[in-house]
Amino acid sequence: MNAILKDVVAVPANQGSAIGFLTWNSLSNMLITPDELKQKLVSSGLGAGWMPKGIRLPDAFRRATSEKFKREVAPGVYENYMFREVASTSAFVQRNLVCETKDTKGRRLDYVPDAGALVLDRKTEKVETSYTSSMAQQLVTNAALQFDIYRNNYGSTTLRSVITSVLRSMSPTPVRPSGGVYFIPAQFEGNLDALVQFVVSLEKGEAEKVPVMNTMDMKNLVTRKLLDHLRGTLAACENGVANQLKKNELKAILEDAKTVVSNVKDYEAIVTGDLQEMEAYVALIREKVASALANMAD
Repeated sequence: MNAILKDVVAVPANQGSAIGFLTWNSLSNMLITPDELKQKLVSSGLGAGWMPKGIRLPDAFRRATSEKFKREVAPGVYENYMFREVASTSAFVQRNLVCETKDTKGRRLDYVPDAGALVLDRKTEKVETSYTSSMAQQLVTNAALQFDIYRNNYGSTTLRSVITSVLRSMSPTPVRPSGGVYFIPAQFEGNLDALVQFVVSLEKGEAEKVPVMNTMDMKNLVTRKLLDHLRGTLAACENGVANQLKKNELKAILEDAKTVVSNVKDYEAIVTGDLQEMEAYVALIREKVASALANMAD
């Protein structure tokens, strides 16, 4: 069995009914057109409802100009190139190529704020370029080519967000502290099959599911992992409030906590032992979420 399951045991499927499944997936960098993505979602059984938002030109433009480049121009002297946004209006977005020269001690020797530039015209959807050197020409031209690719293709980051959203709809419980492997209750088997089929249909995607059988050992394991998940969720809420995170960051944590609490009902037929501790964590999380949301509204 894959080394990813070294800390988790799944019983062979011929020993009874499954209480759920262990699942994991991975996705390397790739590109896919919206039409192809929609077709794969529909073919897998997930449906077009999981399609991400359309590709916004400014987002594709910023993504194409996000890379950095460094080269040594003399012993101990380096040129660092990066793009920085200098203007964004209803008519255009401008990103300049900046060249900063530093020595090995980090001292700035020179700074050119406009070694090159790309300007996206929002109306014509075209990009104009300019540059002051052959190196800048190479970087600016490459960014313009990348923009033509990104405006027509979703990347791995978007695909991973889709996969995560689908997974979150199946009441997942992480079974390893480092994440990556999740337990999914048996009632979501059809959705999980569709997700696995979708991921493996992607050019750079891999996904697996392994049944977890109806034994006391496996129920105890799932119960322990669910308790760990609740503890971690409560700690995340408390830390988010204590660290005075930005409202949008704290809201994301609180919304996740609400989902975790709601998912507990899907484990009622699985969990074992005294449920008082679990119920106490659920109550504490609800109290913390309600308090934090009330404070945010003030």
